[in-house]
Amino acid sequence: MRDPVATADGCIYERADIEQWIREKRQNRQVVISPSTGVELASHQLMPVDALKKAIETYVANRPELRTSFGQRRSVQQAAQLLQEELLDKQVRHNSIEDELARPQKQMMDKDGHITEVEVLNQNLSEELERVRAELAERDERNNLLKKEVDKSQQRHQCAQQIISELKSQLASADASCKQLSSKLTLAQGVASGFKEEPAAQSQLCTPAGSDGPAVPAPEADGSARAPSRALQEIEEEGGDDSNRVLSNQKAEADTLEQEQQEQQQQEETASRSGQSDFTRCPCEAELLSEPSSQSHAGFLVGQYAEIHGLWSRPDLWPVIGRLHEFDEGSGRWRLLLDTGEYIKIKPEFMTYDDVPQGVRPMHLLLPEPSGASVTSRLVMSLMSPPLLCEAARLAEHIGALAHEVFGNCAAMRELVRIGGLAILDKSLASASQVVQELAAYALRLVNICEFRTIPRLVALLFESSCSKVQKEAVMTLTSFCSGVSDCRQHILEEISPHKLALLLVPGGANGQSVLSGAALLCGALACGTPSIREALVKAGVIPQIVALLQLAPSTARQAATALNWLLLPACEDIRRSIVEADAIPSLVGLLQSEFFLARENALVALGFLAHESPSNQLAIATAGTGALPVMAKLMRTHALATDVLCRLIYTNADVQGMALEAGLLQSAMCCLEDNGVAGYYFKFQTQPSGPAVVYLIQSLRGRAQVSEQSAAIQLAINILRSGGLESKTLVCLVLWALLSKTMVFDFKDQVIQAGAISCLERMLVQHKLPATSPAQHVLTHLNYSPASA
Repeated sequence: MRDPVATADGCIYERADIEQWIREKRQNRQVVISPSTGVELASHQLMPVDALKKAIETYVANRPELRTSFGQRRSVQQAAQLLQEELLDKQVRHNSIEDELARPQKQMMDKDGHITEVEVLNQNLSEELERVRAELAERDERNNLLKKEVDKSQQRHQCAQQIISELKSQLASADASCKQLSSKLTLAQGVASGFKEEPAAQSQLCTPAGSDGPAVPAPEADGSARAPSRALQEIEEEGGDDSNRVLSNQKAEADTLEQEQQEQQQQEETASRSGQSDFTRCPCEAELLSEPSSQSHAGFLVGQYAEIHGLWSRPDLWPVIGRLHEFDEGSGRWRLLLDTGEYIKIKPEFMTYDDVPQGVRPMHLLLPEPSGASVTSRLVMSLMSPPLLCEAARLAEHIGALAHEVFGNCAAMRELVRIGGLAILDKSLASASQVVQELAAYALRLVNICEFRTIPRLVALLFESSCSKVQKEAVMTLTSFCSGVSDCRQHILEEISPHKLALLLVPGGANGQSVLSGAALLCGALACGTPSIREALVKAGVIPQIVALLQLAPSTARQAATALNWLLLPACEDIRRSIVEADAIPSLVGLLQSEFFLARENALVALGFLAHESPSNQLAIATAGTGALPVMAKLMRTHALATDVLCRLIYTNADVQGMALEAGLLQSAMCCLEDNGVAGYYFKFQTQPSGPAVVYLIQSLRGRAQVSEQSAAIQLAINILRSGGLESKTLVCLVLWALLSKTMVFDFKDQVIQAGAISCLERMLVQHKLPATSPAQHVLTHLNYSPASA
């Protein structure tokens, strides 16, 4: 006992031991009792016992063996304590090692299970692959068999064609021989008739008619009478075989013609009973027509046809080539003569402006030149005897041919107006036939000449017709009138209530998406450049409906984007705010990923209008959906307009510039410079007077780019100057010129010079023989270098 102390009950303890006893009781919130007596201590104060402490020290000092034993005991206790601590540390490390081992074992078990699943999947895929290979082998075998059958069929067809050609040649030779024999027969018959007339004249001369001349003896008269009969007999003996053969052939041909006529009459009666009229030949052209060939218009099944031989030897038929020549009342079809000699019969109910045969309409635009006079004359001939309104089928066919004759031909349009053709088309809009209404509206759109009495009828067709095709043509014609006819917008708006037009844009308000898109275009065409009409349409609520169309099919979305572009002209902040509030930006950004070029182009135009000088709209476009910046970066190679829109987004907006750099826009722009074809495309669609928009895009991004990105861009530019095309090199020179023209660019100038730009620019001047005003020379000037000083 080194430091004895006394407690309140008078017991003496070692200070460290009693303090630990009291501390443990307090930590456990227990009553502190005396270890010796078990009675609660009244006080926790400890009193040192100095006398006992001195006595112990004196006793130990007089007993050296005790001091040694005490030192040994303390060393043993310390060693035991050290061993205990080391054991605890080892136990902790052991536990941590076991945990670390458990994790790899679990991962290995998971990987073993995954490997098992992959092996099972691989086995299933191998079995499926074998099955597919077997199916492909069977299919190849079937294809080979089919190819062999097709080859055999082609060989048989070729043999049949050869046989047919041989039969045709034999038939032609037979026809020639028949003509020769018929000419011989005619000659023989003429000779025979001459011999028959000669004895009759001689008998008249020998008959006494009150004359005094001597009479001819009877034997001489008999002999002269028998002479022609012998001559005829000799002629018949010489050519009897040929004449008999010719007569028999003619008789056979006559019998054959009678049989063919009877068969044709039976076919016509059968066809008329079944509702299909066959070809009936005109009496004036019956000798020119032959049976139809199997190779002529094989895919044209709505009519029958025949072929006219020797067409170009008949000048009287030349004016009707390629025209609807005549309407056959018996068969109820139009007859069309083509330049190949084919004479086609066409059912009117199958004829529209989309599927009429090639010869009915010209497929190219006719310019107002002297060569178009023939078309104008044919147009006048067509309008001289127009069909009646009650004959809907004939009227539809007449309008279809008429519209395509007039389209693009100014002379024909003037002639149409002069002879009253617009009145015919206007009356056709009120026809009971929907086909006539559709084609009449289409013809008016091609003519693009509007009479104010026509507008109410087109509006009536738009809102009252039950046919979506008629509605589509009516709305498209009204849209065309808004764009091409002056002072027509106000008249159309007077006939159409803006609220009624807004109701047509509501889903279910029109018969199909084509009518919806046409109504959106009509709204845009009415509002374009006319603020008063635009204000009335906006108040009617057309903008949310048009924005909703952006979610439909790509063709409808494209037309809706076009309508929004027209509504934004001229620029108006209220209109732009209404379009943004209708949530048009996400839909337009989504339309950028369309597979159709015009849909993407119209979406870019609309986004450019919305982003102009509007930081909030610029940020909304950049963050819409998955982000518009990566999509526009891809479109830079195919849409020059994408670069213009990107310039509007990032030119003054630091936040969008940072997002553009993160999206790799600087690298995409430099890759556009590297491709010579894309560089030429940018020069072709240049919108800025001093250079393409990609130059300003790179200039805006370079200042905020990191040092590594700037160095990579400079190195790529120098590589383009070394091995690129002329357009790419010129575009790089414009970029360097724009960057060097700014102040405080000494570091950039040094980087460009160190990269080897001067030698590349010199080579470019010599190689392409560029003038002193070229961008390459301007860059050299900014680099404080000129070929003369060198």
